[in-house]
Amino acid sequence: EIYLVYQPQFELKTRRMFGAEALARWDDPQRGQIPPSYFIEQCEQVGRMHALTKKVFADGLAAVAHSPFARLEFNLSMNVSATMLGDFEIVRLLSESLATAGISPDKVTIEMTETARIEDLQLAAIVMSEMKQLGVRLSADDFGVGAASFEPFLQLPFDELKIDRLFVSRLESDRKARKIVEHLVTLGRDLDILVLAEGVEDEGTFEILRSLGCPAAQGYQLGRPMPLEDVYSLWTDVNVEKRSAGGA
Repeated sequence: EIYLVYQPQFELKTRRMFGAEALARWDDPQRGQIPPSYFIEQCEQVGRMHALTKKVFADGLAAVAHSPFARLEFNLSMNVSATMLGDFEIVRLLSESLATAGISPDKVTIEMTETARIEDLQLAAIVMSEMKQLGVRLSADDFGVGAASFEPFLQLPFDELKIDRLFVSRLESDRKARKIVEHLVTLGRDLDILVLAEGVEDEGTFEILRSLGCPAAQGYQLGRPMPLEDVYSLWTDVNVEKRSAGGA
């Protein structure tokens, strides 16, 4: 009953798709769609986060490996709860999943959620460094809200920063939000890490982000979560047509 959908991610300057984030969904036969926040919390409470993460890795990597994206420059992002950074089991799981799927690690980004719940930042930094040695990139998810503050960002080896939708959704109406996003974009540029804005839901927000120099984004304005075959159709429409138009 649990399956994955994929939300496209885009370069803002060119509006070209470069990857997608895998998102878990649960379709219960009796109750219908179960909110991810609910069933992920339930997995944590009953000790099933390892099983859920294993499924996300296996299904996401296999889907890409058996799709046209396997031959393309396409990045797959997958979420890992930062609560799993207390030991090296997540490194073994990721390594085995990559080997089984045969996907090059440089096509994979691991997004760390709930970094505020890390109990030992020094141990987490070592675990994440071993994950990076596999060849994947590491992202600080939902940056700017309580679950992702500057302390873990300072101590952990992130390659990417995802600006939380709380700030992105207020870009047109809130000067404070705009200044915060502007400074985070500058921070990413100065640290040479990718900055990606979440929750882009209208063209006005997209244009503000582009004017601020934000490199990347995802959101309903650009593409809703969808099956991977639909992501490929969108990739073809967006990327191939732009390339053809440029060549003409």
